[in-house]
Amino acid sequence: MTFGRTSWAVVLALILSAALGSGCAKNPETTPAADSEGPGTGEIGQFVWHELVTDDPAASRQFYRELLGWEFERTSRLGKPYSLARVGDRYVGGIVGVDRRPSDENISQWVSYMLVADIERATRAVEQGGGRVLVEPVGLGTDSRAALVIDSQGAPFGLLQTPEDLSQMLEGTIPNGGFLWRDYLAEDVETALSFYANFAGFGREQQRGNPDHYVMREGRGGAGLLPIENAPVESNWLPYVRVEDAADLASRTRDLGGEVLLAPSPEVRNGELAIVADPSGAALALVEWTQ
Repeated sequence: MTFGRTSWAVVLALILSAALGSGCAKNPETTPAADSEGPGTGEIGQFVWHELVTDDPAASRQFYRELLGWEFERTSRLGKPYSLARVGDRYVGGIVGVDRRPSDENISQWVSYMLVADIERATRAVEQGGGRVLVEPVGLGTDSRAALVIDSQGAPFGLLQTPEDLSQMLEGTIPNGGFLWRDYLAEDVETALSFYANFAGFGREQQRGNPDHYVMREGRGGAGLLPIENAPVESNWLPYVRVEDAADLASRTRDLGGEVLLAPSPEVRNGELAIVADPSGAALALVEWTQ
């Protein structure tokens, strides 16, 4: 199994995003699209939401309920069904369904959304950097807007501009079952680093003890980058969920209809990391983390 790029069939579904309400220093030579001032509570350039696009929302809800203890609230976005996932009183993500066409191999994928101050400017910056806008900015109510883009290597991510207070989702301790981090899996490291430096002002810092891992932003809203040259994986954003026992959850994944893509191993974070795919094929990482 590979992490497939977003199919054109899911484009319309992705405009249903955003569950509202529920560092490295910036490169001084760039003019990022996500400047330091803007609407909303949260740091501009921070990843603030994660959304699963899947052709089987019911099976996905059951999988994450059993694996991560998520509870769901059924709602709608733009008149279409939408599921809000939460851990306790903290919203952690959303699930939106989309029909699969016969030509689609795998359309299910987690998409990470970045907070921007000016979504029109941000979409232009994506195009100027060699990326593409798949879904133009669309209104989500309460003056919030979202868009779906792909970067210069074809990896999808979302943009969110909002005046909403996101502190409930972003502040405090990240619970088990909450999204903790995300890594960019890069076919071309320098191209990726350059794109996100120019787009969001992300700096670069090679992680001590692991020269292949770059930290592109420090802190809770951070992001990393890993090279995947000559690997059967396309450039993509891989989100990480905080868990108490990665090995236990990896062993339960198969029983719940998912697949283990990377089993815990002593050679990788002392066995505290697993990468799994849910029953619809969407991948995410499970990682143990002590604050």
